Amino acid sequence: MHGGFEVPLAVRPLLIRAANVLRQYDEDQVAEVWARLCARLDADGLLVEGTCDEIGRRHVWVALGPEGAAARSPSRPGSARWSAPPTWRNASRRR
Repeated sequence: MHGGFEVPLAVRPLLIRAANVLRQYDEDQVAEVWARLCARLDADGLLVEGTCDEIGRRHVWVALGPEGAAARSPSRPGSARWSAPPTWRNASRRR
């Protein structure tokens, strides 16, 4: 059984964050879920979806705008406008 992706708001959100949610889906179903979530965003909105390993040392994410395909990231903290594509970082501790 898969969970739903309802966005029960009177307005379109600027941000939807989904972490470790799409693990229950087959890989070929993810694009459809992304499209459904992106369709609910504000025109300046952003979907940040990602997953991490079992102990949370490594995390990967994708940032999608309302159009779905173009990845975007905040131009500055607190900004509702988005500009440069996201950068990928290895967040695990090095020993």
